[in-house]
Order: sequence, then C-alpha cells, then structure tokens
Amino acid sequence: MLYSSLSRGFKMGGVNSNPTVTAYKSLLSKTVKPESLVTTEIGFKSEFPNSALRLNGAIFKNTWRDYQFFLVYNPGNPANLFASLVNLPSAESTGAELELSWQASSTLRFNLSTAWLSTKVTNGQLDTSGISPLIVEGFQNQVVSGNQLTNAPEFSYSISAIKNIEFTHSELELSMYYNFLDKHPHQLAGTQSSIWLDNFSEDMVGLLTLNSIYFFGKEREFQLSLWLKNASDEKYCTERAIAPGTSTETARLCAQGDPREIGLTFKRTF
Repeated sequence: MLYSSLSRGFKMGGVNSNPTVTAYKSLLSKTVKPESLVTTEIGFKSEFPNSALRLNGAIFKNTWRDYQFFLVYNPGNPANLFASLVNLPSAESTGAELELSWQASSTLRFNLSTAWLSTKVTNGQLDTSGISPLIVEGFQNQVVSGNQLTNAPEFSYSISAIKNIEFTHSELELSMYYNFLDKHPHQLAGTQSSIWLDNFSEDMVGLLTLNSIYFFGKEREFQLSLWLKNASDEKYCTERAIAPGTSTETARLCAQGDPREIGLTFKRTF
C-alpha cells in the first residue's frame, strides 16, 4: 500500500521576551512572528503472507518559515547576557523511517525501527532591531545558515519485544524497549568553534526500559505494573546551556536526564 501526504501547520506568535538584564528591557514588547511548517511525505505499508511480518517505510521533508527558537547570547560578561525567543527566516529537515514488525508467535512480537534525519538552517539572518549596535554582530553570530537544528540526531533506532503469557483467569505481559539516539547538539552552533559545539552536544544515548503488567479480575479490569526505566543508569543531558560569566569553551550547564527509576503502578479500569 502506497500513500502520500501534504500538510501545513503553524505555531502562534506572541509577545517576547525574556531579556536577562535590564539593558534589554526595551525588548519586552518585541513580538515573535507565527511559525509555519509544511510537511511532505511519501511512504508504503506492507503485510506479508499470514500477516506475521509487516514492513513500513517513509521519506519526508519539513520546511519551516519564521522558525521559533530560544537564543542565548553570552559574551562572557554577565552584564551583556541576553536570552530571548527569536525567529529564524527558514529551516528544513529531510528524513527517512523504516519499521519492521514480526509476530513470531501468537504471544510474542518483535519491533524494530530506524530513522535518518538531516536538518539545517537555510536562512539564519536574525531580526536585530532593538538590540544594541555594540552586540549586533555577536548576537547574529549565534546562528548562521547551514547550522544543524537542535535535538535532532542524524540516526536513531528502537528495538522492542513483547511477550504475553495467558493464565486461567489472568494474563501477564512482559516487554523490553531500547531506544538509541546518535550524537546531537543542544544549541545552534553559529560561528562557534568545534570545541564549543562539542561542549553543547550530547553524545550517543541508549535507554533501556523493562516493564511487566499483570492483568487480573473477571474482565481484566485490574492492572499491576512493575517497571524499570533507564535500566543501565545512563548519564545524559536533555538540554545544555551557558553558565553566565564563564568561558563558553570550557563551562556549560546540564539539565540531567532521568536516572534509573523503578516503580510499581496499580490501575483499575471502569
């Protein structure tokens, strides 16, 4: 089965801003333009004999106009630290996805998915109105055409296995999920050095989740779940930011990802 789609969405504009110091209080009334996104996609869905194996794939392209992002300008002097929501004139991403599902038996299923993604800023000219002439050049240099977009790994994949065990009056579901993300930046590189970009990028991350759900009751209305997230206790950052007043070559802030967590959940369905 083949399909294609063309869609358009938008993100509302708004009044900026979060200038970090009073020197930029004039920007409090600066507005951010609405962001628009056009997505084109073509793909296929297939089902092999006896429905034990399914293979789906797609290629797509996203084109943004007035892309909104949070820009931080830190020249090393806290008095000139500037952080604000701004618009990029245009950006784009191109990617491909492939998904494989195998129903090995009536009670065991395996899933595998992989994705490739290429992103870039296609027009990095910022609106610098209201910004002091003394920092316009440094402000603009935080983003240039060709920069990779943030939090967009080039390669990613996931593997899962789900096993069901039937009892006389209950059921047990065991599952395992592994998600892998390739190295990706948390900040737009601008004209910064390769050391700076490495400081603000996340290395490869692999997260393993284990879950067991016990269904019981006359109509399976009760569920008892025991789960383990980030089983290998992977250390990673969900975001990286600049430490005010420090060298951006050597110092940065990290919003740490969730550590290993184990939990027990009870649920009743009515």
